[in-house]
Amino acid sequence: MSREQAYFPPKGTKYHWEPKSLQHSPWVGDFVPQVSTLRNMHPLRILLIVSLMNERYFYRVEITDFSNKRTIVEGVSDHALEACLAAESIAERKYIELTPSWVLHALLHNWRPPA
Repeated sequence: MSREQAYFPPKGTKYHWEPKSLQHSPWVGDFVPQVSTLRNMHPLRILLIVSLMNERYFYRVEITDFSNKRTIVEGVSDHALEACLAAESIAERKYIELTPSWVLHALLHNWRPPA
């Protein structure tokens, strides 16, 4: 990760991104708490990450589904905002795929995925 990456993420993103925590840190966004009012979504997690390396922005979306299966989707962009928006778009699609209405209904009634 680059020291040259701005401290704050670019303006114009759809969701909230945290600023860098350290000089070499990426921007990070925790997607699920921003789109769901349910608080018992564990182990579902969608983490958005954008870092700058060699003047290109690398985005990464780390998805953990209800069965604890981890998937990573990565890409590259020349612009910070494009990288953030691409990561958000992937996150939106995966969230919709992983939370059909019956899953949300079950979670609303305190369903917990099998261990």
